[in-house]
Amino acid sequence: MRDFGKCTWKRFNDDVSTRELYVFGAGARGGRIAELVNDGVYEWKIKAFIDNYAHGSKLWGYDILSPEVLKGKDPESYVILVSLLYPGVISSQLDDLGVVYCYSYFYLTEGGRSFIQQDLVQSEEVKTIRKMLQDEKSKWTFDRILEKRKNGTIDYSDISESGDEYFRSEFFTRTDNEVFLDGGAFDGDTIDGFHEWTKGKYREIYSFEADPNMISVIKHKLYRWHDVHLIDKGLWDKKATLSFAIDNKIMSSHISSINSENTINIDCVSFEEEFGPEVPLSFIKLDIEGAEIQAINGMKNIIQKFRPKLAISIYHKPEDLWEIPMLIHKLVPEYRLNMRHFGHNYFGTNLYATV
Repeated sequence: MRDFGKCTWKRFNDDVSTRELYVFGAGARGGRIAELVNDGVYEWKIKAFIDNYAHGSKLWGYDILSPEVLKGKDPESYVILVSLLYPGVISSQLDDLGVVYCYSYFYLTEGGRSFIQQDLVQSEEVKTIRKMLQDEKSKWTFDRILEKRKNGTIDYSDISESGDEYFRSEFFTRTDNEVFLDGGAFDGDTIDGFHEWTKGKYREIYSFEADPNMISVIKHKLYRWHDVHLIDKGLWDKKATLSFAIDNKIMSSHISSINSENTINIDCVSFEEEFGPEVPLSFIKLDIEGAEIQAINGMKNIIQKFRPKLAISIYHKPEDLWEIPMLIHKLVPEYRLNMRHFGHNYFGTNLYATV
């Protein structure tokens, strides 16, 4: 199988600059690539799409051709960009066609966050975390994740949960005086979920979202809720200005160390520096694209004093799987920890903590 994990933007851009570009796969992901190119997000010139089944039609104005068209072409003259989420399934076909220059769009955009061939089973940290997990389903979920990482599997559909992702009745009991921190508010969907969970009976909401486009969306929804503090900043362990990659319709927005046309500078703050250490948070949800540990450290006094319910994403960085539970346990050893996974891909693992 081809090692798509070695795909880099530099190599791709170098290769495509002097060669024709064909996109393999004319499904939904191929359509998104065509849309992004037509919108000018990418300055590529797509020659055509290639698909095993849909050839003979068009996608966003581009011809869809049979893979057979490649057999008569000089392999040095073109580049294949695979749009499929699982590019390995056509590796042998690409080999048979004599393809030389081939890249996976998934690995280009997500490769830095993919957990490929990561054997953690024997690590002491992992053994410690497994012992901390409270119920058998959490242990089973944890074991399956370790197995998938070891095998480089990105298909998590067999362990995906249904129902609400954050407000899990199996872990949390609500009160009529909740003070909710929504870290990574996106378009306000989690506030909607919290409002429904509490039936509108809560004290207040602190909502953090750094993407200005999403802030605009949330502002138009504020009439739905009451006592919402909307903060257009990122959560961190101190005041800082960081690069922030804005949603490009494929990846969600996230803290980035790479400056590009899709990044802006955002202000980040520690929750305690912004609001003080005496805010009686009762429920903290964090899904902030890899900044979870910094955010937790920026409100550790509140966590230790008020012991709020926690629903924390632990998949943005490979080490989050054990470093975040270890940090939570260190802050409040009495926390009971559980784990569930949502979604068909590797992104979607959450840690739940309650006393």
